Amino acid sequence: INAEYMEKKKGFQIYPSYYSCCFLMSPPAPFNPWRQTAVTMIHKLKTFFAATDFEGMQTAATIMYLGFALLSLTSFYLLVRCMLRLPHDKWSTQKLLITLLLCFCVGRTTSFYVMSSHTSQQLELEYGYVYITTSTVWLKMLHEVPRAILLSTLSVVIKYWAESHYRANNEHLALPWLQNQFAACNVGFYVVQVVLWVFFFVFQQDGTMRHSIVVAENCYAAIVSLVLGITSFAVGRLFALDLRSSSFPITNRVQKLYETTTLAAVATNCLIFRAIAEIIFTFYHSFARMHSLNVMYYGVAEGLPVLSILLFMAEFP
Repeated sequence: INAEYMEKKKGFQIYPSYYSCCFLMSPPAPFNPWRQTAVTMIHKLKTFFAATDFEGMQTAATIMYLGFALLSLTSFYLLVRCMLRLPHDKWSTQKLLITLLLCFCVGRTTSFYVMSSHTSQQLELEYGYVYITTSTVWLKMLHEVPRAILLSTLSVVIKYWAESHYRANNEHLALPWLQNQFAACNVGFYVVQVVLWVFFFVFQQDGTMRHSIVVAENCYAAIVSLVLGITSFAVGRLFALDLRSSSFPITNRVQKLYETTTLAAVATNCLIFRAIAEIIFTFYHSFARMHSLNVMYYGVAEGLPVLSILLFMAEFP
């Protein structure tokens, strides 16, 4: 019967009852563990990329905290190496950058670890950020403080390019003004951020006010990211033009020019991408609840610039 069934494959359509009985009588196919594993993984990936439930959020948070944990270990290694090789240089721009990156990576790892290890549905992914349904806002602050640290880190990079540009053009008198403007901008940014957190804490029981504060906070972060992206492009271009001129005293001119242009391009694109994603996640809630988009968002907007800075810092003594 099995031989006749194999010879007449189209016979199932002609004699449905007869060949269905032959099919039931035929021996089962041998079990293939590799095929079963591949099917299971594909099913999990499909479920993850289309999931909006709490379990999918925990999976996405696990992926992200493992990635940022690896960046934290790299930042710590670079900071220890810099401290050992340059013990007399107490607080340089290089040490400040690596320290800020370490603080950002540790904070982001901690926030995603809390999300991945949470057992109840007190955490909910909304507007691209953690939205707390309990009476506390500490977890919300834990998730948003690393964002502020990363923006400050990128502003330090822009400040370094601006200082190098002024020194290359013998405009040393402008350096104190630049440092004051840098300090004022960072202090103003953190003051506004703290005020928004205070308002969120005060009006956390009012759903309408809480929603308005979250929207205002995300729009504020988008505006700051856009301004930093445009500034990174402009200042990085000026410093790259200084590197191309023969009057700029520097060794390994080609390598330095490549590093500056690459980092400026990465920072500009990531900041502009972050600003656009902030707006989309704020006003289109369905995108904010897709965990695959959140993984891509944090990987491109935060992981990529941090990794680029760490790679360039690794080349310094």
